[in-house]
Amino acid sequence: MQKAVESNSHTKRFGQIHTQPYSFLVTQLVSSPKHWQAEIEGVYIESGWLDISVQDQTYHLKAGNFMFIPEGVIHSYLKKADDGVVHVLKFLQEHVIKHTFANDTKTAISRMYKNYFIAESLPAMGEIVHQIQEADFGDYNECYLCSKLTELTSYFLRYPSLIVMEKSRGNEDTSNSLRSTFDFIHEHIRDGITLEALANHLGFSVCYCSRYIKKKTGMTFVEYVNASRISEAETLLLETNDNITEIAYATGFSSVQTFNRVFKQIRNINPTEYRKKRKGKK
Repeated sequence: MQKAVESNSHTKRFGQIHTQPYSFLVTQLVSSPKHWQAEIEGVYIESGWLDISVQDQTYHLKAGNFMFIPEGVIHSYLKKADDGVVHVLKFLQEHVIKHTFANDTKTAISRMYKNYFIAESLPAMGEIVHQIQEADFGDYNECYLCSKLTELTSYFLRYPSLIVMEKSRGNEDTSNSLRSTFDFIHEHIRDGITLEALANHLGFSVCYCSRYIKKKTGMTFVEYVNASRISEAETLLLETNDNITEIAYATGFSSVQTFNRVFKQIRNINPTEYRKKRKGKK
């Protein structure tokens, strides 16, 4: 199981469940271009606001809102308040189901997390997020973490009026080609990845691959790769003490100058100022 907490500026990684990596993450939000994940993704707005795009529809979340997105659904984080605090939880449905005994409850949980939804929160629910975030994670704490996640889930079942918007995931294109595209880019984000390499991986012509990326992400191949690299760089700037040069090369940039230029193009601030500004708020 893993935990990445920007507010404490450290990352922890843990063992495995049933030969699969623990897929449990709690982090403060950094920007992210369109992506999909194999886990349920929950977003909690502690303060400020967040604009998020899910299946090409934009939602405005305010302080106290939760939003849960099923696995395999394409989404991106657009804008958030400069001084806002947004937490992201990623988990597998089995983390909740395995600590539930009644079949009716298991069915209700599966049905709820099949769609994406926005919900209001009660004070205790935000506290649960902090309890998970502040826990001493380890190989023997799985029960505690899953029980907290189950407790959070139970509020939505007990108080359905908290859910203010629920929408079916529909028939979005999460084909093997699209998933392979995102996976290949993120697996090779630190390498000198090229459009030609991606096209070859997918079995597409370079021309078709270029159009495909633009259609699915709204960005050119280079724009998407750069946005993904900057998203990774933001995490490293906040979670590590690595210097700018180390982060530039760790995220696949060929030079510090290129890294600084692209970072400022996308974030309107240079990496050093970004780190100082964000860490100064902790």
